[in-house]
Amino acid sequence: MKNKGNQIDANQIESYLEISKKLKVNKLVTISNEFTSEPKISPLKIRVPKNISLLHFSWTYIITIGQLLLFKNDTNIEDEDQVEIMSEALHYFENPLSGISGYSKMKPGWKVLCESIRAQKPMKATDDYLEDALLSWYEEEKDIALLLSRKLGVLVKSTIRTPTSIKNDAKRLIKYHRIQGLLSIKNGVSDIKVISDFERRLVSMSIKLIPPLDKGNKAKITWITKQLEKCSKKSPQEFGHLISEIWIEADIKFAKENIKVKLTDIDSLNELTVGKVIQGYNVTIRRSFGAKFASAKGYIQMIEPMILEFYELIVQHSSSWTKPAPKIVKDAE
Repeated sequence: MKNKGNQIDANQIESYLEISKKLKVNKLVTISNEFTSEPKISPLKIRVPKNISLLHFSWTYIITIGQLLLFKNDTNIEDEDQVEIMSEALHYFENPLSGISGYSKMKPGWKVLCESIRAQKPMKATDDYLEDALLSWYEEEKDIALLLSRKLGVLVKSTIRTPTSIKNDAKRLIKYHRIQGLLSIKNGVSDIKVISDFERRLVSMSIKLIPPLDKGNKAKITWITKQLEKCSKKSPQEFGHLISEIWIEADIKFAKENIKVKLTDIDSLNELTVGKVIQGYNVTIRRSFGAKFASAKGYIQMIEPMILEFYELIVQHSSSWTKPAPKIVKDAE
């Protein structure tokens, strides 16, 4: 276990792995302020014996799990003493003196990547700064998932990563100059897709909504308009500040590309979809980060309030159409 800025030490863990091997202990756990996308992924690049599992947890993850356990402790923790112990432990963890902190700074490779794309420099999938930047994104994605978890009282899952994720994402990043992830919320209306666009230096967040599929396009456009009007009525002032950043993307059946319009121009969808069939919508907010996009701290300071704003003003008030249950048809007399 490490706190403050202390990182997991490779030599120390390698010696512990040797001890674990001799004692036939099959699990070794590390805990620090370092983030990883999955517990099975270690912040270290070391060889681990096949019969030993090396697991890693961030302190923020442990705090989040503790808070979720206390969220409804009548069912999660039966013993009242355990509730008190957990409360006291969290009270200590959340104090700055404990040395526990969330993910607050992107790795140096993030800024190098931003500058390389802006300068149109050639990139290779093996460039160290690419891996650095992708790891930063994975860690920040995990951090905003935990942030939402604490606010909602349910565990929000980030994208599942595999050993080949960095290699595959690096290729896509070189080709499209953007990276993306998904936040999955239990009983949520939709997964939240988060995209960081390095060329435009903007971040977009979107949810997918299904309109009444038994209606025509005009009724479907009226339906999505009312969905957003419902969101607006819940928080008129805050929604008003957001309205210029909201885009409606109509998913057209059999079409290669969707039709995108600003919420303020939603009436134009009637003309743009003539002769086409709308089968879904992506409701998106797109926000320019400007110079802060390339900033190690500025990016995090921008994206974390954005995800909370998007969820509070749009996601939690949105719903998809569900097909009515079939009814028994009586035989004609």
